[in-house]
Amino acid sequence: PDGQAAMFDGAAFIEVPHDASLNPPEFTVAFFARVDGGSGAYRSPLMSRSGGGGLPVHGYNFYASATDQWEIYLGTGAEWIAATDPADLVLGRTSFVAGTYDGEVAVLYVDGIPTASATTPLAPNTDAGLYIGVGWTGLPEYFFNGAVDEVAIFDRALFASEIASLHEVALCDGGEAESEAEGESEAE
Repeated sequence: PDGQAAMFDGAAFIEVPHDASLNPPEFTVAFFARVDGGSGAYRSPLMSRSGGGGLPVHGYNFYASATDQWEIYLGTGAEWIAATDPADLVLGRTSFVAGTYDGEVAVLYVDGIPTASATTPLAPNTDAGLYIGVGWTGLPEYFFNGAVDEVAIFDRALFASEIASLHEVALCDGGEAESEAEGESEAE
């Protein structure tokens, strides 16, 4: 990260108003995150989800899980499907987290390496904002305690080599990753 990360204390968050460009049917979402606490509870560094009938099962969520593992969840319209990194995340250590969805398969990457995948349909978020530092299901919950930096959303699933390059460029440039990948939107 570039030293200008958004810091979250388990109570604050950032809301980005809904925009279709942040919720494409195929996507890559990438960011740096450092988890500073909250073991035993779900903590969401970033999510974009919506839905009716009290069941917000549209869109995507990233979590540091209650068991301290990175996860991406995709809503099908009826349920959540998860891809969970089998490795434990390290509290206080910054990770480069990315999730891709190509229309059929969601892949979770940690530090440029694919760690988990799930085959699932996606019901996109069509009306709710993007939240950084908190999960949102009508009320704020799943607060994140730590830092989030360099959020990028692409309107296509990047190839594994492109994810690895984003991670490497960020490391080489001290976190100031510049991407030549097409279709990028900045959420911050």
